[in-house]
Amino acid sequence: FPSPVMANTEVSYTLRGHIESDENVAGWFLGMFYTSGPSDFIILDASQPSKLYVNHFGGTVYVGYQPCTTMTYNRPIVFPVEGSYTIQACAGYVTKDNNFIVEDAYNVTIEVQPFNPASVSLTTVEIPTKAYPNQPLPFKIAGHVDSAGGNPFIGLYYKDGPTPTITVDNTTVSKGKAFLNGFATVKDACTSIELTKNVAFPQTGTYTVSAAAGYLDIVNEVFNTTAETPITVNVVSPPPPPTATLTGMVYEKYLWGLIKKPSTNAQVSLDTIKETSTTNGYYEITEIPLGSYTLKASKPHFKTAETKITLQEAKTYTQDLQLTLNPI
Repeated sequence: FPSPVMANTEVSYTLRGHIESDENVAGWFLGMFYTSGPSDFIILDASQPSKLYVNHFGGTVYVGYQPCTTMTYNRPIVFPVEGSYTIQACAGYVTKDNNFIVEDAYNVTIEVQPFNPASVSLTTVEIPTKAYPNQPLPFKIAGHVDSAGGNPFIGLYYKDGPTPTITVDNTTVSKGKAFLNGFATVKDACTSIELTKNVAFPQTGTYTVSAAAGYLDIVNEVFNTTAETPITVNVVSPPPPPTATLTGMVYEKYLWGLIKKPSTNAQVSLDTIKETSTTNGYYEITEIPLGSYTLKASKPHFKTAETKITLQEAKTYTQDLQLTLNPI
């Protein structure tokens, strides 16, 4: 354990133990007891915080392991306030009735100095101001640690909007909360921090987010800003997909094609998605999704005419068809 350390910041350490016998026990353990200090608890691991109170154990239990197994425990500690703390690193076994029997222990005294928060400024803010519902929107925020101290962070802060949450990659961020990136420890000045992710907004409306920089109060789980840039994002309905229009003439051929006239009331279909009939031979089909289709024209006593057509652009295409009489 390092000493001295700063309050309200993560302290890294590693405990290692060794299973030396194969007694008939429920398991082996390695960890620590919080013996005494100026706070009722210490915090284990800022990313998934849990409180370890005075005279309580925090560690890991090995079940079913053989002798010569090396045990490891290294969840970082956060000391809430300044003062002198005593930790007992210990190893032992767990009985069948779930009692912890300490076989080896080592007392450590850690001096904790007052918390000195870092000061962080924003250097890059790239957050688009227009989005579509539930579609990932890339953003970039970068910051700079201006003065050394504890827990410097940058983040995307969800300030206001029509929904209780937004999503940053696969993480849900509630209104009034932030998606953070940084260091839950002490960092020197001139350290750069960058956050490049995707944000998604659930529905249309006006959302307010902020690129925020500052420091994290781990004990109270509060993000304190030293710099902030609000951004208004308008979430609008996505534009309709592009469509095309198809027009043309349907003719009836007689006398081996020597006579051709416009066909009235011929049925014109585009696969199974669109259908219309001709007026004086003319047809028009609108709002066709882009793609490839089979265009057909049919009328009693005539052979069905068909052709393949590909609509690649949102424009008007022209395609004529000719009907020939069925043999008598």
